[in-house]
Amino acid sequence: MTNFAMQKGASGWADQYNKFVAAHTDTNWQSTGITYLNGWKQDPLDPIQYRTITIGDLVMIEIGGWVSGPAMSATSNITDICTLPDAVVKYFTDSYNTKVTIGQATKRAISGNASVSDGKLHFVIYGNYALTAGDGFWVGLLALAAPKQ
Repeated sequence: MTNFAMQKGASGWADQYNKFVAAHTDTNWQSTGITYLNGWKQDPLDPIQYRTITIGDLVMIEIGGWVSGPAMSATSNITDICTLPDAVVKYFTDSYNTKVTIGQATKRAISGNASVSDGKLHFVIYGNYALTAGDGFWVGLLALAAPKQ
């Protein structure tokens, strides 16, 4: 992994900072390759999108957007919302150490968890909450990944 360490009070920190900034890439928000499943529907104003930001060997994966779909309750099992493209899925395989730092779904009346596995974005409702058919919620996921050494 690239070392961008900067020491407090050390001279030459600007060079290290410039190397750090130059070493990053950002895909910007995209929705290419997402296929909705099980009756879930894309929101026309805020569809599910993904973005990856790479700094050296570290990758930050963001997934977020609004979906509406079938009725659900806390007794429902985990449901698959959509498939994700290989450009995102590869970070959730055995080749990477990936930690989901935030995986949530929120609306005034529901609370749940979002996760990624098997090439799909999943959702489960917590507590005594329910989702009426056709209603929607915002789903967001933030993960950090680094190649396994």
